[in-house]
Amino acid sequence: MSISEVAMALADLSVLCSFVYYVWHYKKLSAELKAFSWFVVILFITQAISMGFWLADANNMPLLHFFYVPFGFIAITYFYYTVLKTFISPYILVLALFFFLTFTVINSIYFQSIYTYNSYALSAEAVIVLILSLSTYTLHLNHWVKVQKKDTLVSLNWINSGLFIYFTSDLLLFYFGKTLMHTLSPEYSRHLWNLHSLFFILMNCCFLVGLWKFPKK
Repeated sequence: MSISEVAMALADLSVLCSFVYYVWHYKKLSAELKAFSWFVVILFITQAISMGFWLADANNMPLLHFFYVPFGFIAITYFYYTVLKTFISPYILVLALFFFLTFTVINSIYFQSIYTYNSYALSAEAVIVLILSLSTYTLHLNHWVKVQKKDTLVSLNWINSGLFIYFTSDLLLFYFGKTLMHTLSPEYSRHLWNLHSLFFILMNCCFLVGLWKFPKK
């Protein structure tokens, strides 16, 4: 097996482990972790369908445009709503969601074909997620919050860190994705996507640790 195939297999395995673990413990989770589990479900569905496209040697870019980007962002926004609802007005998150989804639709119709990498939408998503992630770090520095969320704080920090690491590391790839795919040699492009898979695996490891750290009654 090539390095790319190993990276792809490990990425799929990391998503599968996260999905099974979250589904298995769903009833025992807090409201925040239950909300986050929907993002894990979307990740699993995306990876499963992508694998089908890969086996069929078909273009999987429409999956990003129509499913992963919009529904993944909805799930992430819902998660951060449950975490930040006492810190940020829900209307701000609703507005962010509305404008992002509108931008995604416009981008797919007028700017980036559904058969190409939708780097503009992914870049915008990464910026918003990083803002929400940093807001969560700030909120969790508050003593009252530490006391109130003592049972879930460690888990939420691990999950938040996974999202922060992944979207920070991939922001440049999201932004320059289309350009890189057309200008770099196939070898360098493969290295970039292997690096993408590495951070994707790291993100899912953070999700698993976050769930493992949650006290199950």
